[in-house]
Amino acid sequence: MTNTLIIAPPAQIETIVSGSLMETIQEQIISAFLDAMSMITIANGYNCNAGMNVFRCKQKLDPAELSAVVLWPGTETGEKKASGYQYCNMKMGIEAHALFGGANPSVISAKLLGDLIKAVFGQSITALVDEIIYESGGTDTYPDAGDVAIGVKVTLSIKYFYLIGDPYSQ
Repeated sequence: MTNTLIIAPPAQIETIVSGSLMETIQEQIISAFLDAMSMITIANGYNCNAGMNVFRCKQKLDPAELSAVVLWPGTETGEKKASGYQYCNMKMGIEAHALFGGANPSVISAKLLGDLIKAVFGQSITALVDEIIYESGGTDTYPDAGDVAIGVKVTLSIKYFYLIGDPYSQ
């Protein structure tokens, strides 16, 4: 007997990865956040057009992609609740980045922060979320001479539940 590793053809791998399986409650929440961030445009009453470029877990942005929003879903903790539910708390980081041109980067960062907060709390993100807690937000560092962009980050705590042992159902 030999040990043989059989690898599915790329078309089948794609079907497995993005097939029609149900999404977990967590994934549904993340998708709702991505949709909400795409609303951040001047046409929708925001200060920037960061919603024109929304990414998930993208490490590096090209200046041509700015303004942009990057969503960073974090770890999930949970506790068992009565009635057979798992109550979860997922950390979420959301960044907004923009070119600042001749404007003061501090002014641009304040506008970006306001846009993120408005997008998170100004819309009904999803009926699946029990509570959204704003933990922190802003920028840690300002651009050096020669830099062209500024970014801010919001850290959230997202609380939701699902049936114990079934992260696809509430």
